[in-house]
Amino acid sequence: MPVAILAATAALLSAAPQASSPRELAPILERAGRYVVEYEEKFQDIVADETYTQSTRRADTRPTVTAVAEPQARRLTQGSDQRYNIGPALRDINVPTLSLMFLHPKNQSRFAWKLAGKRRFGSVDSNLRRISTTTADQSPASPPVLSTSSVELADLLRRVGEYVAEYERSFSDLVAEETYAQRMTGLRYDERVRGWVTACTVCRRTTRADLVFVRLAGEIPWASYRDVFEVDGRPVREHEERLVKLLSNPSPDTQEQARKLLAASAAYNIGPVKRTVNLPTLPLLFLLPRNQERFAFRLGGRRMIGMTEVVELAFRETSRPTLVRGPWDSDLPAEGRFWVNAARAAVVRTEVEFAFGAEAEARVTTEYRPEPTLAMWVPAEMREHFADVPRAKVKTFPAPFNGVARYERFRRFTVSTDEKFAPPPP
Repeated sequence: MPVAILAATAALLSAAPQASSPRELAPILERAGRYVVEYEEKFQDIVADETYTQSTRRADTRPTVTAVAEPQARRLTQGSDQRYNIGPALRDINVPTLSLMFLHPKNQSRFAWKLAGKRRFGSVDSNLRRISTTTADQSPASPPVLSTSSVELADLLRRVGEYVAEYERSFSDLVAEETYAQRMTGLRYDERVRGWVTACTVCRRTTRADLVFVRLAGEIPWASYRDVFEVDGRPVREHEERLVKLLSNPSPDTQEQARKLLAASAAYNIGPVKRTVNLPTLPLLFLLPRNQERFAFRLGGRRMIGMTEVVELAFRETSRPTLVRGPWDSDLPAEGRFWVNAARAAVVRTEVEFAFGAEAEARVTTEYRPEPTLAMWVPAEMREHFADVPRAKVKTFPAPFNGVARYERFRRFTVSTDEKFAPPPP
């Protein structure tokens, strides 16, 4: 950047007006304005690698500062960047080129200027590269994908898509008993106090509940309602299958009553991890024929899981917006692996990782087993893991959380009407 730009930017000024009449100031502002106009035209469609080190010393209360931005840009910023900022000030003005807008000709009259001397700046070695964007008459550039060209892969995707489409029709109006063990790490190291602090009030809990699966009409075809009847071995109510009775005979207030039962059960959850991805069958929707084009797939090796020969099917989500949404409605790309019965294309195991950031781990694994009474494979166990990597600088999950849910006694119930159920709230 020219020395004149740096000098002028450094000379941005107090509220008290400063003289702007010297002959040498006007041409500098005029040239700086032309530079920024040209910069505005050229500095776009560019991506750079950023290493951002933040530190905070005390918990002072400071005002929230927010830059003016278009709504769509604001949502992107809040979704992908602001959640990693530390300190008490919520901000989206930490953009390196923000101050250049002050030098734009249309904005110069809003400021008082003065010259403040000259200095030399060394050369800056940049690592910028331009990216392509889509205009009205262009189609989006195809994202890099995993290979899907093999005949074997194409055939497996076709067969597993048909399997999941049938599964979508069959896996509804079911109830199972769930045993859900939740565990949190009891202590964590707090940099602010430079010592170990208690990370949880309740660090271990095991619940038993009726879990009812119902079918939805939207993108996610399954929803679950949970009604806890036992906590840490102690009954909290009579085990009377309230949800089954409620959903079997819907009335105008059925959904509201079901939500109340769900909210009461959610009160037994521990830990700071608020999530809606802990539905064991959720990854199967990635394999639906209508969704497969949103992902890149590749074949892995073959192995035995129990007595079943399976083939590994790796996947990575490439489309935006993503099917699962993150904090602030941000994209939350998924990647992982399916293990598919090579003969029948039945899904035997799923493992999904959600991209909360380079220093966070968010993984959900589901094991399936055959259920003879239903003539289908059903979830047997779901394992959750949410934690930051060792020595993470960004604290996404300060208190590591692990959960194991086991499902048994699957059975079907009959709904006496065509009443449609809305999904439970997050």
